[in-house]
Amino acid sequence: MNTLTLYPRFSADRLKEALVDTPVVLIHGPRQTGKTTLAKLVGEPLGYSYFSFDDPVLSNAAESDPVGFIDGLPDKSILDEIQKVPGLFGRDFRTSESVLRLIHKPIYQRGRTLTA
Repeated sequence: MNTLTLYPRFSADRLKEALVDTPVVLIHGPRQTGKTTLAKLVGEPLGYSYFSFDDPVLSNAAESDPVGFIDGLPDKSILDEIQKVPGLFGRDFRTSESVLRLIHKPIYQRGRTLTA
């Protein structure tokens, strides 16, 4: 019988600490190293909702209306595979303003984002 071995996530405590005073935390590293697992293990118990841009419906929604997409996110969000939607952080000022509203809680009273 195959059982899934979950290796310890030594960065979990650092991630929790970062989320206390940092509105956006980027988890970055090579493929298949546990970035998504880390984000979910830390974020979900803290009330973060998970969104993956591997989902073509979600990707298309973010690409077609980046401002509306950002505005519609829950205050605490995990955005996975964000590199698949480069237009989300494009040149359009309104999009950039929406992203800033999402990530700068002290200024705009919005939530936090984990990006895996």
